[in-house]
Amino acid sequence: MKKQLLNKDIFDIFNLFELELYKLRQLPKTEQMKMRKRIDATLNPTLRSPIDDPAEVLRVVEDRLRDILKQFRDKEKFIKELSEMLDNRLRSTEERAFFQASNLDPKLMRIKLDEAGLPRSSQIRILLARVIRDSIDDKEFLSAVNREALNIVDPEEKKILMNLKDNQSLSFMSHIIELLLEKI
Repeated sequence: MKKQLLNKDIFDIFNLFELELYKLRQLPKTEQMKMRKRIDATLNPTLRSPIDDPAEVLRVVEDRLRDILKQFRDKEKFIKELSEMLDNRLRSTEERAFFQASNLDPKLMRIKLDEAGLPRSSQIRILLARVIRDSIDDKEFLSAVNREALNIVDPEEKKILMNLKDNQSLSFMSHIIELLLEKI
């Protein structure tokens, strides 16, 4: 399903590019102006048309602005920020959570939950495992989230989930936890 970005979202994406250009102060002003013109000519039509998948936009940016991106201090970090920004603007919480669940490595999840200090017998840990296990498709995933959210009745468990959501080492499953918190 194609989605349209809001003007505010487009402005934020342009600002992301502008911040990177600002870091290139060693370049002459004329070069920076040429870069801005190319960025504008590439991004405006791409971002203002309906978008099916955020990856499409990233491909266009990487293909058409490759030489500009090479000059950025940390190209990979910039691409990651742009990707996250597009995901947040174009996908709903449910879509982002399902995407995380379908790409989640169970071993990584187990290791990171261990590092976060969550006991293996914890009800939250079992609940998260069931949600991940049942994420065959988006409908099954959402029904699993709804079903498991009903099982969280203890305020202490909700507090644990909120702490896990804020844990930076669990950012790879932050949307799943956020969705669970919404459904509680």
